[in-house]
Amino acid sequence: MSQPDLNPLPPANTQEPPEASPPEEPTPMLDVHPAHHAASTWRDFFIHIATIVLGLLIAIGLEQAVESLHHRHQRHQLEEDLREEGTRNKATIELSFRRIDANMRRVLDQKDYVDSMRSAHSPLPMPAQLVADLTEQRKNATVNIPRPSTTVWTTARESQLVALLPRELARAYSRVYLSESEAEATTVAWLEANTRVGDFTSRFGDRSRPATVNYAHMTDQDLDQYSALLSALFNRLGAQKRSYARFYGSNNVMLKADTERPPSEDDMARASGQAATAVWNDSGPVLQTPAANESQ
Repeated sequence: MSQPDLNPLPPANTQEPPEASPPEEPTPMLDVHPAHHAASTWRDFFIHIATIVLGLLIAIGLEQAVESLHHRHQRHQLEEDLREEGTRNKATIELSFRRIDANMRRVLDQKDYVDSMRSAHSPLPMPAQLVADLTEQRKNATVNIPRPSTTVWTTARESQLVALLPRELARAYSRVYLSESEAEATTVAWLEANTRVGDFTSRFGDRSRPATVNYAHMTDQDLDQYSALLSALFNRLGAQKRSYARFYGSNNVMLKADTERPPSEDDMARASGQAATAVWNDSGPVLQTPAANESQ
């Protein structure tokens, strides 16, 4: 009789048991060793406390030193950025002066032309120079007057970086940009006056050439109103130029000054006043608004 097989073969579909994974190494832990011996006397106790305090003071001192170096770098970068913005604004204002002068001459020529028609009570041919100026204006947008930038100062003020500047230097820059905000107000006034002129002349546009004003359609009262609007526009341009000059003067004082010895309020006021006076002497008297019955 045959003996049973004591080691039978496993069935064909039986899977091998998975190999056991190696045991995971325990996560290393920070070992905290107790003091070698407890403070047994007051002297040991105070030495232990002094060591802790000294370590904290060193850590705080290092942190403050790093923060001080960072603030010093931010301050120097801000001073450099403000000086670069002032240099760009100097070139911008000089271009603005040329544009304002061109606009003032054009407005004067337009007013002279309108006033001559008011006196003649009839349309007259436009002078060749005025035609050329108006054509140049429409072609190259020479009527546009560039405006100074305040990006660096505004950003520094909103991010509270101005507090890194020395007190007197921050005050000096505040005065510079205050004069810029006053110049911006005169720019807005000029734009509004220019818009009023455009709104008025749009009523007399030529259908074949919409950008050209047909003066034959204007009555004497229309010419009176047009002359008054041109006078107001000329005066706004003069105010804008004087205001830009005040900003130009204070900005130039800052560009020439040492950041360690910023100009005083009197120095900046004197420079602004001198620049405005020089511009006033060049821009001529303020035009008077004509009376309604002047052409009678």
